[in-house]
Amino acid sequence: MTETLEILLGPLMLPVTVALLGGAVAYLVSRVWPVLCAFVALVTAAIVLAVGLIPLVGQAAALNHTWASLGANITLSLDLAVTNLGMIVAIGSAAFAILITIYSFRAMSGEYWEGKFYAFLLWALGGACLVGLASNLLVLLVGWEIVTLMLFLMINQGHRDARGAAAKTYGILGFADACLLLALALLAMGEGGSANWSLTRGPINVDSIQPAGMGYLVYVLIMVAALAKAGAIPLHTWIPAAAKDTPTPVMAFLPAATDKLLGIYLLAVLSLRMFTPNQPMQTLMMTVGAVTILAAVLMAMMQHNLKRLLSFHAVSQVGYMVLGIGTGTTIGVIGGLFHMINHAIYKSNLFLMSGTVGAASGTDEIEDMGGLARYLPVTFVCGLIASAAISGVPPFNGFVSILFLFVNFIFL
Repeated sequence: MTETLEILLGPLMLPVTVALLGGAVAYLVSRVWPVLCAFVALVTAAIVLAVGLIPLVGQAAALNHTWASLGANITLSLDLAVTNLGMIVAIGSAAFAILITIYSFRAMSGEYWEGKFYAFLLWALGGACLVGLASNLLVLLVGWEIVTLMLFLMINQGHRDARGAAAKTYGILGFADACLLLALALLAMGEGGSANWSLTRGPINVDSIQPAGMGYLVYVLIMVAALAKAGAIPLHTWIPAAAKDTPTPVMAFLPAATDKLLGIYLLAVLSLRMFTPNQPMQTLMMTVGAVTILAAVLMAMMQHNLKRLLSFHAVSQVGYMVLGIGTGTTIGVIGGLFHMINHAIYKSNLFLMSGTVGAASGTDEIEDMGGLARYLPVTFVCGLIASAAISGVPPFNGFVSILFLFVNFIFL
């Protein structure tokens, strides 16, 4: 018991523990005092952000705790480690949770599930932190599933056709998660057993996994999971389906921001820390990225609902990230990961802007909006900046990250 408490309250596990406990408190008081849940969520997210910086600043040692051994080669263990990219996911998720909670004070006020919303948000934050800190694929899968479940529950609480969208979301992401689970099983069957789940041992050649072709299958399975979570074509349809009837704070926190961080993070882990992809794998990834960029933006141009338009733009932007990582070059990968961060910032902003505009105009249909700048000047300025960023207008952040990708293809 003492050892378990030491692990849960240790510097690496503490952000996850705080988020999960905060969510439990919010859930317990959700029916009797929903307003209190908002303050619980704000304080908890702030604490997660603060304690999430401790391992980064203090350079905490890795955590490796074995829970059980299943045979000679299979060990179930809690393996955590601090990596720069993983901490971006954990700290970034906490920062977005704070902003979304503040926005939700008013946006979610009076909703029948107001208290539960904050509980689900904190549990999703805990799952995201676990993904960012995981140093083996099994631990990553646990955090991954927590976020998927919270996304389903939050979409399911929406209005009109939200339940259908939630079912579609869980169907697509459930299929992708099954692919990730199958990849774990195939890796465990290989020489080395569960040691193959490590995310810190260094990349290995795809061709080195026996029998022949197994490495390619594992690579594709994990890539499918990453692309579905991020929302790349052809596994993107859950995002537009959820956008129309899902509450704005949910879209701004998960599909627009956190899910993008998680999906692209796993893709980067796959290509940089697990395997050294060869030319066919890079070509496949770049093809998916290029098709996603073009096809999704064409779909966005045909939309009349503001949130669906933003959702297709979110899908299109994922293409740049996938394309950058697929190049395998330093500047291309940097551009893709930088765009991941930029996109989470301005797309979350745009979804929050759409919620404010929709509430003011009473509709999400673009044709019925207009002349709102004089009534919502702050929202107008924020939306204008975010729109310029997503359009790649200099000197905004979206321009800089896309410039990396263009430089990569033009000069390298």
